Amino acid sequence: MSEIGRIPLAWIGDLPPRPREIPPRPSWSPDGQRIAFAAARGTVGSEWGVFTANADGTDRRLVIGAGEIDAGGRQIESIDLSFRNRLDRIRQVEWSPDGSEILLTSDLPYLLLVSPDGTKHRWLTPPLDERPVPGLVAWSPDGSRIAIHSPERFLVTMDRDGGDPRILYEGYLHLPDKAHGDPADCSAGVVVPRPDANPGLVQDCEVLLRSLAVLAGNARFRWDPSLPITSWAGVVIETSTSKGLPLRVRGLRLEKVGLFGSIPPSLGDLGALESLNLAGNRLTGEIPAELGQLAKLQDLNLSENPRLAGGIPPELGGLTSLRILNLRTNRLTGVVPPESGQLTELTRLDLSSNELRGPIPPQLGQLANLTELDLGFNQLTGAIPPELGQLANLTRLDLSHNFELTGGIPPELGQLASLTELNLSSNQLTGTIPPELGQLANLTKLKLASNQLTGAIPPELGQLGKLQELSLPSNRLTGAIPPEFNRLTDLTWLGLWGNRMTGCIPRTVWHAVDYRSEDNRALPVCERE
Repeated sequence: MSEIGRIPLAWIGDLPPRPREIPPRPSWSPDGQRIAFAAARGTVGSEWGVFTANADGTDRRLVIGAGEIDAGGRQIESIDLSFRNRLDRIRQVEWSPDGSEILLTSDLPYLLLVSPDGTKHRWLTPPLDERPVPGLVAWSPDGSRIAIHSPERFLVTMDRDGGDPRILYEGYLHLPDKAHGDPADCSAGVVVPRPDANPGLVQDCEVLLRSLAVLAGNARFRWDPSLPITSWAGVVIETSTSKGLPLRVRGLRLEKVGLFGSIPPSLGDLGALESLNLAGNRLTGEIPAELGQLAKLQDLNLSENPRLAGGIPPELGGLTSLRILNLRTNRLTGVVPPESGQLTELTRLDLSSNELRGPIPPQLGQLANLTELDLGFNQLTGAIPPELGQLANLTRLDLSHNFELTGGIPPELGQLASLTELNLSSNQLTGTIPPELGQLANLTKLKLASNQLTGAIPPELGQLGKLQELSLPSNRLTGAIPPEFNRLTDLTWLGLWGNRMTGCIPRTVWHAVDYRSEDNRALPVCERE
């Protein structure tokens, strides 16, 4: 047996890392008796998690895992799903100096502290928006404070409850240390060239300078009134004369620049704005209804602002030029506005990972140009509208992890001829799998796991010649795997556990079956095609 020091390597032999994924370094408990580490469970399922074990490899315990089970074998219902689904992206594991907690970082912009027995957990959100870097989050020797460092970004300390944040260094985008600027500077001839000939750009400049203090919050982001507006960070000016357009602010692209103020309603006065991207910041407050005045806006991205709350303003339904609306990974509440159905130019609608409630508006079926619709990881209720079957250009539909969507799978979804991915998993859907889904000739991923679907798997699914992943576990399916599955030559993963399947596994797909439970392992391979 190979050893490194006192740690035998054989005891983690059944916990292989995923290909091209390097687990973070392990962390010793303060008393030196146990070690915490992140790894995969099992050679087949490769479910990632955080474990502890004695130094000799005995008494291995799961602290938190992708299987949603804690160290005591109990369901973990309160752990944020967005963290569980990134357990293969754990970046750091650090045991606290007093031994009471294990600190975990992932590719999410917050920290998770878990008790070594897995029974308690709590979240910490850094005061600045930057994902903690592996190896650069550290406990103080007495365990009272945590330091977070991101190269060329910031160094901040806070107490272990998230209070008393202190910024030791901050390196966000900002220009020379000068006042935010006076809107009167916009007409002085420096910021805007030939102000008399460019009154629209003067107006846009004034809007930006009035908005800056609110938008930036405590971040030292500045636009320098001693420099031309064309050099201001994140400000896109249309300078081409070929279109015959006047000089105006056409885009505001301030993603991941450390803003943690609120979205100023005055941004709705940027009448020529075509793109507004404030993603990946620490913005607070609500989405102002005034953004609905931006008649020329084509791209609105406010995603990954985990403190952005409140409802989605129905006024956004007036953005009739909008092509992309991305509001994912915020804390938005309320309903999906039925007015969203007025955005007829929309090609992508992503409202995932929020706290939206209520039904899916059938008006979304009017979005004829839509190619991507993602409403997953919310708290939506009711039935899936059959009107979604009218979205002829849709390539991806994700309604997963709402947990309370009910009723059957609309057969009308079989009309989505362009669809490549359909994810309806982790809901309360009932009834049978519609055979009409077999008409989705371009489908590569079909995910219907963790519902209450009954009956047999329709043999029509064997017509999905491009299918690579079929996820049906944790339902109430019965009967045999259709022999038509022998046609699924591209299938690489087939999940069936947690059902009541009988018969045998077609030879063409046996290699793709995930043998995670006894009910699947008991199925033999068919002797004949």
